[in-house]
Amino acid sequence: MTTSSQHMVRALFRDPEPLFSLTDFELRRTYAQRTEAHIRKLFHDFRLRTEYVAAMILNDNVYIDDYLSLDPKSYGWRNNPAQLHSTLLSNDAFCKHYMLHLDSENFQDPAWILSLPERLDSHPDAVVDDETLKAEIRALDYYARFETDPHLQDYPYDEDEETKCRKRDGEVCAVTGRANPDVFWFFPTTLNATVEQNDITGNLAWSGTFFMGSIFAAKHKPNPFCDKHKLGGSHKAWNMLCIDPILYDYLSTGFCTFKYHGDTKLENGDVEVALQFYWLPQPKARFGQVFDMEKDWQGLMDDLQEHQDKGFPPPTFWNDDCTTKSGEPLRSGHLIYIVVSEQDVEYFKTAIQVHWSCSVFTSLCGASGRPYLLSGKEYEDPTMQRYQDLGRQGKEGDSPYSQLE
Repeated sequence: MTTSSQHMVRALFRDPEPLFSLTDFELRRTYAQRTEAHIRKLFHDFRLRTEYVAAMILNDNVYIDDYLSLDPKSYGWRNNPAQLHSTLLSNDAFCKHYMLHLDSENFQDPAWILSLPERLDSHPDAVVDDETLKAEIRALDYYARFETDPHLQDYPYDEDEETKCRKRDGEVCAVTGRANPDVFWFFPTTLNATVEQNDITGNLAWSGTFFMGSIFAAKHKPNPFCDKHKLGGSHKAWNMLCIDPILYDYLSTGFCTFKYHGDTKLENGDVEVALQFYWLPQPKARFGQVFDMEKDWQGLMDDLQEHQDKGFPPPTFWNDDCTTKSGEPLRSGHLIYIVVSEQDVEYFKTAIQVHWSCSVFTSLCGASGRPYLLSGKEYEDPTMQRYQDLGRQGKEGDSPYSQLE
């Protein structure tokens, strides 16, 4: 962090850096192959799915011998194939859980119906059959590890903090400068507003940190994102951004994202954070399928390289009339600046990192615009598998059941 005057000259654009180093990309291929071989020692039929590979690509700590490394050669529990398998699965599940919550309308969208977690105690005790048992097992899978204080009251939607966000951003979109923006929550409000939501998020988030690099679900210290003893800690203006409704849908479905670019301490003690905008690649849809470490790996590399060579372009159906505050077309590399208090800057950076990681994860799987087709915890569900098969052909329809009617 550098100190500067209040009247600094800000750059509005910097050439975007590659999403990944291609040299490191090849090293991660070796790592993925080693991980698959390690897990197969216990689960002989195990094969890497695209979602597992995406998590490994995003894990910045693959070759670092520390707690966040997923390397099976590192110390501790990662030597256990079952634990490593479970962690890879939970990475996928957290990302899909996060994408589900990015837009509250997803909960009424039939396309997401298989992704809504079962509630515990949602079935009468007198009813004991196979379907009830399966539902309870699915529910327990969401709640098993994280236990929020059951006496906490639900956290109300905080309109006052949204008002602070709007005032900070001048009542206009932070990117386009247009009036009447929506408020985008980087860490969605419904992830930690109730005990039930907090339990589910906490249970999944512990493994999500392995590819996000930020421990926002720490069990032994307070944090605003997922705290056993407090709800709604992230319901603050630092977790929000005023966004044009045109951009909102793209940000909430994996087409684009922001990356932390740097920060500057101001004379008044606040911190100005630079965020860089990225249009994400749209590689071939490979979600849910076994990932061929030769053919699919090369195909994914080619897709990413092509996107980079073209300057990280927007989707072909993007509205070119949407411009930045300066009147320029919205390109990857565009910079915006958000002022937050010094005490909140690390929280803000973590919120940005979570959205960046889950959006890139969705993109790598070929699920941009259709994050409901990520495998998540439904990866063994035959209905979900059929839905994904149709989705890879662009024929998924409105819901997992639309093709069965």
